[in-house]
Amino acid sequence: MADIPDHAVITHFKSGLRYEKLLDKLARKSPTSVESLFDVANKYANAQEETTDILLRNKGRDDKSLDPRRDDHNRRDDYRDYRRDDHCNG
Repeated sequence: MADIPDHAVITHFKSGLRYEKLLDKLARKSPTSVESLFDVANKYANAQEETTDILLRNKGRDDKSLDPRRDDHNRRDDYRDYRRDDHCNG
């Protein structure tokens, strides 16, 4: 592999970033080596993955609790009301 100076790798890495929080972090305190650059980038990537996993798990939990089709008790009551209405009107 070519002997590319660390500052060139760091500059090119930052120029291709789309993740604003990581770019802000690198702009505030620019790493002095490629190793430290990748340490910071990996920490941000791991944190983002964990955050996404947690939010998806919580969203799934919230969606189930709000979905009336998931509540068997309500479904039975609705069916009883439906049958009761049929018998009273017909």
